[in-house]
Amino acid sequence: MTISASDVSVPIRHTDRFFIGGEWVAPSSDSTITVIDSHTEQAYLTVAEAQAADALELMFAAIGIAVDRYRDDTRFYRAALSTRDGGLDQPMVAAAHRPRQAFWNNLIARAVAEGLLRAETDAERLGVVLIQISGGAHSRWILNLIGLDELELEMSYGFAAVLLAFASRAARPRLSAKLAEMAAALAAQRPREAVQAH
Repeated sequence: MTISASDVSVPIRHTDRFFIGGEWVAPSSDSTITVIDSHTEQAYLTVAEAQAADALELMFAAIGIAVDRYRDDTRFYRAALSTRDGGLDQPMVAAAHRPRQAFWNNLIARAVAEGLLRAETDAERLGVVLIQISGGAHSRWILNLIGLDELELEMSYGFAAVLLAFASRAARPRLSAKLAEMAAALAAQRPREAVQAH
């Protein structure tokens, strides 16, 4: 016996969102798909279309994931990258950054393949620049000069600024918007920290 969707009433609460990680979240785009009732071949409902993240989205998501991990055990991560006297443990910092080179190179190469960065982009060289941006912000965080929120903002701002220089025409508006968003967030963050420090 075949039961058509038109014969069954299924309560669907949020056709415009996805249930991810225990919560309803908005999709990354306004794209939708129409679900067709296979029995009647009529449109049944319209739902949000799931799309895989592109390489640029993954780069900024990776920053957020790392910062979230640091939030879980801030003392451990700071201590692991510091010397006894509170300075930077250079060999440990270097060891922590080495594996990241391949990670960033792969994401950069993917962004080139997706047409988000110009074809002539040298993934290895750009990866080194991104690691330097990350290292500078991490150093300031390890030395307790900035908090985790500013670490994430500084890295995101630096990444957006550099990636914008290599962006394809299609990706430039998005990276320009990200850069403006991060600049505004940093400007809002810094006065609060100055007030808190005094």
